[in-house]
Amino acid sequence: MIKTLHRLLLLGIFFNIFVFSATASELLPISEWEAVSLDSMASFPESGWTPQIFPGTFKGQTTLAAFRTNMVIPSSLKGQQVVFELGRYEEGWRLYLNGVHISQEGLLYDSHTPSLKTLKFALLPEELVNFDGNNVFTIILFSDGGHFTLKNPGLNTYETLYPLAQLSDFVNIHIYAAFFLVSCFIFIYYLMRFFMNREDRSSLYFAIANLALSIYFLEMGATFPSISHQLFYKLSKAFLPIFFGSLTLFFLEYFNKFNSLVLRVVIIGISFLSSLSILVFGNTSIAVGGLFNLTLLPGALELLLMSWIATNSVIKGNRLAIPILLGVFAGIITAAVDISYVVRGIDPLFYAQGFGILLFDIAMFMSLAYESLQVARNLDRTSRDNLAKTEKLQNFLHEMGKVSEVLAQMNRGLSEHVINASKRTDLLKKENDSIALSVDDQFKHVQVNSDAINSVLENFNSVRTKLETQDGNIRDTSQITIDMLKTFENTVNDLKRTTEFVELLRDETGSAEMRLVESTRIIGDIQTKSKDITQLIDAMNDIASQTNLLAINASIEAAHAGNAGDGFAVVAQEIKKLAANSASRASDVIHTIEDISNLIQSGVESNDGVKQALSSIKDNTESALHQVSSIYGATQNEKEAGSRIISAMNSLTEFSAEIGGLTQSQTESGLEVKSGLDELVQLSQELRGSIERSVGGNSELVQLIQEIEKIAGESVEESKRLNVLLAGDK
Repeated sequence: MIKTLHRLLLLGIFFNIFVFSATASELLPISEWEAVSLDSMASFPESGWTPQIFPGTFKGQTTLAAFRTNMVIPSSLKGQQVVFELGRYEEGWRLYLNGVHISQEGLLYDSHTPSLKTLKFALLPEELVNFDGNNVFTIILFSDGGHFTLKNPGLNTYETLYPLAQLSDFVNIHIYAAFFLVSCFIFIYYLMRFFMNREDRSSLYFAIANLALSIYFLEMGATFPSISHQLFYKLSKAFLPIFFGSLTLFFLEYFNKFNSLVLRVVIIGISFLSSLSILVFGNTSIAVGGLFNLTLLPGALELLLMSWIATNSVIKGNRLAIPILLGVFAGIITAAVDISYVVRGIDPLFYAQGFGILLFDIAMFMSLAYESLQVARNLDRTSRDNLAKTEKLQNFLHEMGKVSEVLAQMNRGLSEHVINASKRTDLLKKENDSIALSVDDQFKHVQVNSDAINSVLENFNSVRTKLETQDGNIRDTSQITIDMLKTFENTVNDLKRTTEFVELLRDETGSAEMRLVESTRIIGDIQTKSKDITQLIDAMNDIASQTNLLAINASIEAAHAGNAGDGFAVVAQEIKKLAANSASRASDVIHTIEDISNLIQSGVESNDGVKQALSSIKDNTESALHQVSSIYGATQNEKEAGSRIISAMNSLTEFSAEIGGLTQSQTESGLEVKSGLDELVQLSQELRGSIERSVGGNSELVQLIQEIEKIAGESVEESKRLNVLLAGDK
């Protein structure tokens, strides 16, 4: 980097030496001029003019001024085409030699300059020249501001001046015209970039800068006969602050340094105020030049800001800022060269300022172009990658086409399956409705059976209560019979004692014979009643057998209670009837036993009477001995019959207990059946709820299948469109 800067400095020095040597080749410099009056120009004032020494500046109150000097032209210049050189005077002038008008450029009432020459000179006709004698040169100058300046006018030879004039014309006209075209191209290019991307403000700033620069170069590189030099000069100088301001905005935006709204507003304000001041107050070329010199200060500050931004970017490793920084240094070096000309009072063939500005502009363009080239390379690489990816994508689309066809077939198959599923779902819905009705009927039947079972259980409870009552009665009867047998034993004992006293009561037997007969009859009745009790016990046995059979039938019917509750009800009814018969027979037994008890009581009373009679007839015991023995035997038989009655009563008690157990078992079975029916009712309710949910689910399933059918149809259409798109891509 340092070596590059050194090379640029050396190049600037050599360039300065070349320009200085080219401008130092003049002959016979003219040192004194005096202002003279213009007799032919009424506008030229007669007073107020004093001789002026050139080079220098003469200021007047008019746009025209005449200057005259005397000069001796040596005869050694004869035949060498002597020329009078004015330098780079850019406004109208007219030259007189020895009172004869020999040359002019432009008009004396305006600053139109139709000539494209940069070095102003006039060929001296030899017939008008006084060689080795005095020659009077008079020059009339036009200046719109009354400010007249000629830098080092003098004599030269055409052979010496022409190559310099050609070089000056080439550099100052053709080169700057080329600069104008380059700036226009850059302006159009970056303006198009901005139009393609309205967010790229850096391109807009750079385009505006090149627009201003192109106008500046146009003024330096060409003159137009139809356009006022003053106006054109004013426009070119007014656009240069806009160039520096736009370029500074470009630096802020491109490098993103100090890119604040406040700074941008300040830069834009300074640029437009500088341009506006030149356009408004630059009424003359001199005024334009003075205002332009004032605008160079903010331009220099903007140039320093751009230099700092570019240097900072290079330090931070931004390679794109290197050519821009070199361009900035080139502009600074060329500006320094031009300043050295002004300081030394040299009028060079051309000023280096335009070259520096162009180098600055081209450096930025190259940097941006390199950046665009890098982007293009990346885009090219990306394009190649995209091309490969496109081929893969085409292959993928081809495969997708096949998959789409398969998918379309699958969608058509799915659509058919969905239609079949929809039909089956409709059938399932109807079957579910039928099942729901069946479940409701079954639920009603289960409730009816449950009510019937509850009624049967209530009947069983009633039968069990009656059997418990009958069992108590039988137990009471058995106890009474036992008590009666005890009484028989006492009677036997009494008869035994009576037999012992028979011998003592022989005399009394006669009177007691009738009572003994009555007692025998009563005992016979007792025997008859005992037979009745035997029959009653047999009847109870029959009832027990039938009850047992009915209990078995009831158990069988209970097992089928779910479907045949009516049969179970009949069995329950028969059990109820048998229970009623058992109760009736039990009641008869009670009455029979009561009768027997009464008869026994009567026999006891009779025996008491007999005892009293025997007591009264102690002497008649011998006759009553036989009867007492008979009574004793009958009583013994009665005792045995009583034992059988007790056994029968015990059997009846056991049977009653068995009937109670069976009834209890039947009740428990009925409760189990009832519990099962309750569970069946609950299950029926749950089944009905499940079927209702199933019906609801079937409705949702129907809707879902309809949605699937719709989606399948849409999928088929999408597959067709996808196939069309894929076919179009191919």
